[in-house]
Amino acid sequence: MSPATSLRTHSERLYARLPAIYRLRDFQQGEPLRALLSLLEEELSLVESDIARLYDNWFVETCDDWAVPYLGDLLGARLRHAVNARTFTANTLAYRRRKGTLGTLPALARDVTGWAAHVVEYQSLVVTSQHLGSPRPRNLGTVNLHSVDALDRIGTPFEQTQRSTDVRSRGRFHPEQLGLYVFRQSVQKLQRAVALPSADLAGCFFVGALGQPHPLFCPTRSRPGLLQPEEPGLFPQPISRRELFRLLEQRRQALLDGRVVTDPYFGSEPVFRVSFCDDKGRITEVSPDQMVAANLSSLWRPPARLLYRRGRDGKQVELPVTLAVDPELGRLAFAEGLSPRKVWVTYHYGATAELGGGGYPRRRCAEASELRVTVQDGDSQSVLGKLASVTTATALFQGGQKLVLEITDSDFYSLGALVVPTGCTLTLRAASGQRPVLNAPQSVLTISLGEGSSLVLDGLLLSVSVSVAALGGTAMAAPATVQIVHSTLVPGVALDASGLPQKPQALALASPTLDGSLSLRVELSRSICGPIQLGTGCQLSASDSIVDSPASQVALRAPAASLAHVTVLGQTVVKRLFDTRNCLFLGAVQTTSSVEGDLSYSYLPYQAGDAVPYRCQPHLSVEESSTDPEPVLRAVRPQLLSHRYGALGYAQLDVRSHSAIRSVASDQGEPGAFHHLQQALRESNLLDSQAEYLRSNLTLNLFVVT
Repeated sequence: MSPATSLRTHSERLYARLPAIYRLRDFQQGEPLRALLSLLEEELSLVESDIARLYDNWFVETCDDWAVPYLGDLLGARLRHAVNARTFTANTLAYRRRKGTLGTLPALARDVTGWAAHVVEYQSLVVTSQHLGSPRPRNLGTVNLHSVDALDRIGTPFEQTQRSTDVRSRGRFHPEQLGLYVFRQSVQKLQRAVALPSADLAGCFFVGALGQPHPLFCPTRSRPGLLQPEEPGLFPQPISRRELFRLLEQRRQALLDGRVVTDPYFGSEPVFRVSFCDDKGRITEVSPDQMVAANLSSLWRPPARLLYRRGRDGKQVELPVTLAVDPELGRLAFAEGLSPRKVWVTYHYGATAELGGGGYPRRRCAEASELRVTVQDGDSQSVLGKLASVTTATALFQGGQKLVLEITDSDFYSLGALVVPTGCTLTLRAASGQRPVLNAPQSVLTISLGEGSSLVLDGLLLSVSVSVAALGGTAMAAPATVQIVHSTLVPGVALDASGLPQKPQALALASPTLDGSLSLRVELSRSICGPIQLGTGCQLSASDSIVDSPASQVALRAPAASLAHVTVLGQTVVKRLFDTRNCLFLGAVQTTSSVEGDLSYSYLPYQAGDAVPYRCQPHLSVEESSTDPEPVLRAVRPQLLSHRYGALGYAQLDVRSHSAIRSVASDQGEPGAFHHLQQALRESNLLDSQAEYLRSNLTLNLFVVT
């Protein structure tokens, strides 16, 4: 029996049980009975599959997702918002067997919040009079000035310096205090990104695509089970110069002495790799044994050889040096005598979320009707240049309506103009895990859209100011569409060596303000964008994005806009604002639309006499307060970790912000672009669940490191 026949027989078990005479009469009447029994067969299959799953639903490892909360109720393991409810429920018994141990709390934090954590017992770090029956030789009352590593760790979660008792209620150094340090910053990996050569000194390169400071991170190194790492090099945090210098010098000395040294940075998976193409076209990867750590705040190049002393006989030996690395600024300097033509860096960097142009994976669904063309090596085939005119752009489509240009590496590309013919859809995207940089002459990219055309920018870092206009200047009967997904239109167009915007007044996305020929829909999703100014006939729809005006002026100006989970760093001027919720406005909002229902569950600056939006802060707190509103407005004010694009914690709410702001969203979470992270709910769940795992008379304090 063929598989098709077997499947047909299984799907018609009820019909096959009928006597042949009834099936024959049913056939003569158009088989209505067969159609009825096929519907009953579907319900029978659902019941059978549910019965078959009953045994699997007894166990948390194999049960369906809907059954996890029910199993958790049997153990009393309930969370309002768990990152991994299945793991938390499965490990609850293991947690309770290990109550009172320091290893339980980091594992609990990992399952509840998804963040790496480190716990510190301050009892062992408080200076006390020692008992002769229980001496602690390492518990010294003075700081060891000879230990540079110990001095560097002062003020960090890994500090081992003894201190006197802190009498403050939330003091760190107290015999009854525990400190749980969480690392909220996620670490993403970028494969073979092309480094930016320095214009000041040949042989020096910047890891940051815009030449800005770009710290290199250590990725999270997890361990199986409930074991948690204790060494600083296993946590997701920036790599320090001194720590990298110590590890590299140990490797070089071990190589000279014939020993093998293992370290957390350069094992089976190094924290970063550097390759370069020399003047002869040969590509070479730099070995960690030929790297040195250095301070490159002022660019300089190291010598080609350094002198070391061999351990067994004290003889001085010269070892080769290829590269100096500054991990805190993300800068590279090749040794004297080397002239690299191109440099590739594989490294890890810190990011709050998968937002904007980055090296994180992105899911895509290919369509059968689309034509896909790959672009690489800085557009060596000059494919992007054909998009500058209508004739060559139309020829690229080869008679089709959908064209996908996929950039397969993290290189630099230049494009001065872009034309999308009438009725066509052009997708310019980066391959999953890549982050190409798009530049333009004079830093201006002109986009001309035909009637009913669509342009999709996906996974790109655009260091340009985008200007959108109608193709041919004629009025459109059908609107054009621009979709910006997982991309960054750099606020300020470009950054200088200190990370400040070079053109803070420049617009990132603009369309003619008075010309009514352009009918345009702009869709912004999971992106970062500078100031936006849209003219008549344009409409903006944004979600999970950041709109930033570095000059603290108007960040968003449009005739109509719909915003969801958006952070606006600057003023907002929109004639019609609709379906706007869970947003964080850091500047004044001017709109002619009705406030009730159009703007809700957000934060926007308070102005006396304005209509009260629905469930928005600080208006809600002012209404609930019967006293002078000034103290309430000072308290209920958002605090960001950083307002500058490219800095760690950019546009992210500080944990010191008032709880009324961090819970103003419709699901009692944070408003703004990072709403989907649910960070406030994770912290609340962690504080709610930790009490039963503490020893008596101990207090747990939660500290956010990144």
